[in-house]
Amino acid sequence: MTIDWKKVWEKKGRIDSIDKKLLNGYEKTNINPKEVSRNIMTLLEIEQKTKVLEVGCGAGMLAEYIDCSYTGVDYSLPLIEKHKKLLNNNVHYAEANNLPFADNQFEVVFAYSIFQYFQTKEYAIQVIKEMFRVSSGKVFIGDLARKSHSEDHMLYPEIDMHALGFKTFKGYYNPDRYNAWKVI
Repeated sequence: MTIDWKKVWEKKGRIDSIDKKLLNGYEKTNINPKEVSRNIMTLLEIEQKTKVLEVGCGAGMLAEYIDCSYTGVDYSLPLIEKHKKLLNNNVHYAEANNLPFADNQFEVVFAYSIFQYFQTKEYAIQVIKEMFRVSSGKVFIGDLARKSHSEDHMLYPEIDMHALGFKTFKGYYNPDRYNAWKVI
């Protein structure tokens, strides 16, 4: 049986907690959100004035540490409400493959650790096309799974990302994951 990930994330958003690692599903990992955010900011040269979109922002685990002109989207209304309450960020309800923004609206568009939850590769390609569409500069997809502890996670061989013009490099905290980025 395939997991309904949207229901999983809506349930997470209804947890009575302000722990962003728990709300974003990292409670059983050794991720350091501040370090991951710093690495993303350095790689993508994000500064305070940089217009950034995070696709799949959840409750703001990474956003808390990214100092920029930030916008986020997620498809879990409860997580969006938590994000707004905890960080007061500009976040919107949207599907990742149908972003409600103008072409080239953001200098940087990134997604971190969401692609494994997509049901099909076709959906993943649609999301990547949308990320390219709204970016005027750089696109980063982090924490892509080569292999996983869950059979319900979508896997992404690095060759697939290379075929789309991405450069890849090792993940920030999990050796079974990698990151991909591209300058538009």
